[in-house]
Amino acid sequence: MSNLTPQLRADKTGKLVTRHVRVDSRPVASRASIPKPMLASGSAQPVDNSVDEMDKPFTLGPFHWRSDDKVISALHEEYNRDESQQVELTSRGWLAARREGLFDRRIHSFLLAGITDPVEMREFAQKYDKSLSPSVKPGVHAKRKAWVDSLSEAGVTKEQYDAADRNFGSYDGITTVLEDFDFKGNPADVVKMYAEYSNMQTRQALNEFIYDGRLSLEQLKEIGVSRVRKYRDVIETYIDQNGTDDVKPLVTVIKHDEKAFSILSHKASRRIKERLFAIKRWGMDRAMELKEPSIAMHLPSASESMEDKGFALAKHYESVLYLSVQRGSTSLEPSEAYPVYFSESKEYAHLGDRKIYKPQIDTVLEYYRVGLTPEETIVALENGVDAIAARGVKEGATPAVASGWL
Repeated sequence: MSNLTPQLRADKTGKLVTRHVRVDSRPVASRASIPKPMLASGSAQPVDNSVDEMDKPFTLGPFHWRSDDKVISALHEEYNRDESQQVELTSRGWLAARREGLFDRRIHSFLLAGITDPVEMREFAQKYDKSLSPSVKPGVHAKRKAWVDSLSEAGVTKEQYDAADRNFGSYDGITTVLEDFDFKGNPADVVKMYAEYSNMQTRQALNEFIYDGRLSLEQLKEIGVSRVRKYRDVIETYIDQNGTDDVKPLVTVIKHDEKAFSILSHKASRRIKERLFAIKRWGMDRAMELKEPSIAMHLPSASESMEDKGFALAKHYESVLYLSVQRGSTSLEPSEAYPVYFSESKEYAHLGDRKIYKPQIDTVLEYYRVGLTPEETIVALENGVDAIAARGVKEGATPAVASGWL
């Protein structure tokens, strides 16, 4: 059965004649014709806001630079159209033509000639530009079709593409990224990113994750664009350890710890890393209970074998530390004098920046093991009473007997 079908085509004089055109057997979606072009008039047409953005018309051309392009020259010779005119098409139709390897100057010429089928455009162009043949640079053609399909699926408009092109700033434009074989990210994400963010530093920070496909633009927005720039190392550590499927725990921790006060960790990025470590050890609920998540990274090795992997010890030590601050505890050991910037805290700002007594975790573990409360622990430490003696005092022995003095 013949795959030719009669269609009306304009000859070079503008007269409509019947021509038999080959019908492609591929799915209709890949052969969607661009709506018949309308020569743009001088008056603006009202825009129907109910129409899908991809189907809203825009004008293309005219192009004021001379071209010795063989495809355009052949179109001009055969159809003799006025290239000073604009043509009207939609983002969906424009992408369909880009999928076949056609750039704007050629698309404009084809539409002036009344050729609206992207495949027919490409077949005409192949006669004069062999690089469009599927057998020439097949990898390039496959890559181009993949990124066009991604843009179509994401609803990227010509306006967005042009904005990304301008912000990209290279001679070849955003296409240099989309057709880069090292680029593993989502093409629609990179176009939207370049279109939406004019600040170069912001784009660089986002693109570190988008280019390699480690995080999507939606996930980066969920984290917060300004945070991506600020906590890049933290984010990289998280996705290296947890993958990229769910960034909600990371978002929760960043929002909590970027403004939280900590005695042991003065930098937000450090606090965030420490709490992420605590989550890995104890889970989200327990880790979020801690004021001092860094304790998770410094617990004695013996705590690993405890029933709760040392969580109760961490809470015990944290309480001892804050009691030390509240009581103004002191120590003769220089290693236990720790500088704290209380001015960063609303609760403790009245204390002023100073050094505090920070007992060693290994030492506190001894008091925890004999069953002392945090209050009993700090009192014993202040008075230089060891853990066994403090336990004895708690059970009713005199300090002298408890310490083995008698």
